[in-house]
Parts: sequence; structure tokens; C-alpha cells
Amino acid sequence: MKKRKSQWWRGRAIDIWSIPHFVFGVVVSMFALLFGVPFTETLLITLVLAIFWEYFEMRLRLREERLNVLADVLLPLFACLVTFLLLGNEAISFEQRIGLLTVSVLFYIMVTVVAWRARLNHERGFMR
Repeated sequence: MKKRKSQWWRGRAIDIWSIPHFVFGVVVSMFALLFGVPFTETLLITLVLAIFWEYFEMRLRLREERLNVLADVLLPLFACLVTFLLLGNEAISFEQRIGLLTVSVLFYIMVTVVAWRARLNHERGFMR
């Protein structure tokens, strides 16, 4: 069966594991917005943490396509940028930021736990 060109990314750059990586970028930026960390420092922190996570995955001997490793580093950065653009203004109160951070952290924990449980149970869509 011939692969369709429109799905070149499927399983190579973006996969089901991309969701926790993206949400992680949201969580980091929500922390930064809550505590007043500047955007450039937040991007640098996000980049360092994303690279560290990919190193951790390599130490666990998780095999990934190079495009996927790149996407796993870029997705949190993209999420951080989008979060700052959408929520980085003064119109959002401190209490609202706490609420958004809480929801972001809970969602991140949920998708991470679901992904790791599926991987440990050898579910096909979560295997690398």
C-alpha cells in the first residue's frame, strides 16, 4: 500500500506523544506569567527543559525519528510563544492566571499519565 504524501509527518515528526510536549510548554509559560518571568528567559528555560527531557528519553532507550526529537523540542517553545501571546497581557488577573495554571498542570499530568500507562501496556498508538 502506498503512503500518501499529505501524511509525511505522521509518526515521524508529530505523534500522540506530542500532546504532553505541547502542554508542557503551556505549563512552563503559565508559571512564568504568574511569577513575572520575562518572555526571553521563559523561552530559554523551556528550551533547556525540553532538551533535558529528550536526553532523558534517550537514556531510557526510547527510539525516535530525528524529526520527532526536533518536534518534541520545538512544540513546547511554540506552546510557550502562543501562551504568552494569548495570556501575557495585563487584562488577565492574578487569580485567573492561578486558575489557568492549575488547569494546565492538571491537564499535563493527565495526558502524561495516560501516555505512559498506554506505553507501559504496549498499546500500539503509544509505542515508539
